[in-house]
Amino acid sequence: MFKKAVLCILALHIIARADTAPTDYVHATDALKVNGNAQEKSSISEKYLERFRPEVLKAYPKALDSNKINILKLIDREREHDADYYVFYHGQQGKYRLVQDFWLKIMNMIQADNGKDDFIPVRFPESSEFKNLSFENLIPHNSPPIRCLFDHDDDIATRLLACNIALFGNHALKASSSLIYYFDNDNVTEHDVEEIFRKSFEYYDFNPKFLADLTACQHPAWQYLIIPDSGNLLQIFIPKEKIKQTVYLSKPVGFPVADVEVDSVQQALQHRTDLNAFFKKCETGAVSDYDFKNAQARILITKDIMLNPKSGVKIFRETTLSEEKVKHYSQGIEHITRKIMIDWLKRYINPGEDPKNRIKPEALERIKDTPFGQLIADKQKAQELLKELNQNAKISGTLGSK
Repeated sequence: MFKKAVLCILALHIIARADTAPTDYVHATDALKVNGNAQEKSSISEKYLERFRPEVLKAYPKALDSNKINILKLIDREREHDADYYVFYHGQQGKYRLVQDFWLKIMNMIQADNGKDDFIPVRFPESSEFKNLSFENLIPHNSPPIRCLFDHDDDIATRLLACNIALFGNHALKASSSLIYYFDNDNVTEHDVEEIFRKSFEYYDFNPKFLADLTACQHPAWQYLIIPDSGNLLQIFIPKEKIKQTVYLSKPVGFPVADVEVDSVQQALQHRTDLNAFFKKCETGAVSDYDFKNAQARILITKDIMLNPKSGVKIFRETTLSEEKVKHYSQGIEHITRKIMIDWLKRYINPGEDPKNRIKPEALERIKDTPFGQLIADKQKAQELLKELNQNAKISGTLGSK
């Protein structure tokens, strides 16, 4: 893992990028408006661009392609949230869109009021490892001092989200750039989508016969997600009052930035730099070029904040897919998710005599404190949802249960 990461970083430093780029975007950013009114450059990404504009334009020629990314929309959104939020960016492979949308659609089918358009679950929402997670228990207390690669460890990478603090951040270190991962449809740490689904299925006791339908390489609707040009870019807004317990300022590979001299990640976490103070320096221009250019962040994936749509956190997602492909994909995931829920509800409401058709008691116990709990507590509500899903299936032209 260490050798692979080092080789990746070295290779990305060597790759030559285009020396010139169109200047349309230079003028476009000057014309940005919020609610129809011209506004001074207030967002972190704009301040970053102001300071490093020639380098940014050279490093990110693809950013000027309107078919790849809507920069104006992203910065406009930063401005809208500037007063109460800090923004972070995370680039990832497009295949993770599949699991994110599956979890989101399941929750939306159960809770109509959970269907927000400003939230994306970045991990399986009900996983026990995100409950009561904090910087104090992120690393087991009996672990030896960690002095090198930190978040390239699979377990740690699952609990942290590597981010840039500006849209164009880390332009000089491509192996740490969210935009590069977005454009190249890449991740440092690889996760098996089918394995992620399998854990979700076991947790809720969904019928495993549908698992193959949710495997990206086996279903026509998902093939768009595994082509080389279909990355995701997450734009994450975290309320300023929740930054301290949720995010830390980071060096490459996740090592926390500390206020004192330290020799391990554990010590650095205890003495981590005040991120609010760092953002203030960025806003006022007091931050050095080196610190601004190389700043990264790590977001702690906690159930009560980062996986909770009611926490105030907002997560938007950009894709390199065309609108037509997104529409086709959305119809496919909606169809299969509905089939899975219809099957689960039938097995819960009318399990029959065969124990294999029943929802496992241990699964019902696990999910009683999740949104599924309302269906367990009120079987009539479960019956109403089954009826609604069947009607929706007929309307959309799919085959619902009778």
